[in-house]
Amino acid sequence: MSVNVGTAVGYLDLDSSKFKAGLKDAQSTLNDFTNSSNSAGTRFEALGSSLKTIGSTITTAVSLPLLALGAGAIKTASDFEAGMSKVSALSGATGDDLKMLEDKAREMGSTTKYSATESAEALSYMALAGWDAEQMAAGLEPSLKLAGAAGMELSLATDIVTDTMSMFGMQASEATKMTDMLAYAQANSNTDVQQLGEALKYCGASANAMGYDLADTTALLGIFADQGLKGL
Repeated sequence: MSVNVGTAVGYLDLDSSKFKAGLKDAQSTLNDFTNSSNSAGTRFEALGSSLKTIGSTITTAVSLPLLALGAGAIKTASDFEAGMSKVSALSGATGDDLKMLEDKAREMGSTTKYSATESAEALSYMALAGWDAEQMAAGLEPSLKLAGAAGMELSLATDIVTDTMSMFGMQASEATKMTDMLAYAQANSNTDVQQLGEALKYCGASANAMGYDLADTTALLGIFADQGLKGL
């Protein structure tokens, strides 16, 4: 679970009516204290009532939302740590390599629509494909962007990226080039990335063996898709 600080701040701002109403009640009571009370005992009673009103208002309108925000932030950090532990276990990355992957996941969490925890999840799929730390760091951003552009789940997008690059003998440094090809085919033919991934699953390795590169293969698949031949 990611914590949207902007939403939390917005909530506090919108919920300020409760806080203002509480302060208004407190001010009314204080007026009773200064203007309507004659005896010292009654004035102290009025002052105590005012302070109680203010304290209750602050707790309800400010303290409780902030506590909820803090609890959410702690859970987010815990989920991220768990995700990176999984990446470490699957890939064998430790020390500087793991630190590099953690930094990359946090960077993606701040620059893409996906959180750092979701980025860690994508790294785990790459680890399952046998990629090393350097390959994962290079392939993470293109995979996230492809998933976002295609409206796909991260697991599926990452599988398509790793499988396709393996079929065509592409290096991790070519991940951006590879995802751009799929995105272009989706935008310019009657198909989508998921259908292209399904088709490549069955023809990619054969196409590569026959001397076709990914650009040629996706172009052909786009033509087939325009004729109603998609996916399998």
